[in-house]
Amino acid sequence: MKEIKYPLYVITAMLIFGSMGIFARLSGQNGLVVAAAASLVSAFFMFFILLKNKELKQLFTKKVWILLLIGLFGAANNSMYFYAFSLTKISNAVLLHYLAPVFVLLLSFFMFKEKISMKRILSVIAAMAGLALVIGKLDFGSSIALGNLLAMGSALGYAASLVTYKKAMQYFNIKQIIFFQMLFTFAVFSPFLIIAAPSISSASWAYLAIVGFVHQFIAVIFHLKGLEKLKATTVAVLSYTEPVFAAVFAWLLLSESITPAAAAGGILILAASFYNISE
Repeated sequence: MKEIKYPLYVITAMLIFGSMGIFARLSGQNGLVVAAAASLVSAFFMFFILLKNKELKQLFTKKVWILLLIGLFGAANNSMYFYAFSLTKISNAVLLHYLAPVFVLLLSFFMFKEKISMKRILSVIAAMAGLALVIGKLDFGSSIALGNLLAMGSALGYAASLVTYKKAMQYFNIKQIIFFQMLFTFAVFSPFLIIAAPSISSASWAYLAIVGFVHQFIAVIFHLKGLEKLKATTVAVLSYTEPVFAAVFAWLLLSESITPAAAAGGILILAASFYNISE
């Protein structure tokens, strides 16, 4: 029973993450406002965890520049991801975000000269084919196309964060990294939240609070609990339940449909990423 609970932690996190786009859209706010509000709530609660564990002082070292870099990538990732939710289909945004493992592969090759096997080259080709199917005809004048591009941008930002994590985790633990990333995101986008605050309704504030506390804090805690005992590859495989949950939630709550081509493209992207991490 003890062994089962750790995979369940990760699946629970993915279930929660899968509904994040719904609440972000229901807030009625743009991606910058959602990113600022959600990161503030998440950083607030993560602060007390670090305070309790006496892990705050360790943040202020000569290696803080690594955290600043992760914060920059994280802010780009969060803002574009939340913006994508308001412009394109929830399923599109989540599926395109799952290009991140492929981008990690490419960044590792160009930045660190890591060798790419034929297996991984095939995964990149499959992911690009899936990308073409999900996006379909690219009309740069449409909001859906812009949303798709933002989702791809968020995947690139997330990939850059993951690549930088390798360096950061030599000096900081994952909770410290997440706290700093959330704090940085809030610091960057807080002006947009301050400007929008007077016009935000109580209902919108509630949705923003849910995204911050439930999706950016509680779900992250579940995810970290799973990471404590499970292999990274196992967690990565379990994370592929998120797009499924996201598509189901969008269908049930927003009546969003997914075309056969987009479904096929999504399967290709997920298969390519799974194929990549399984090596």
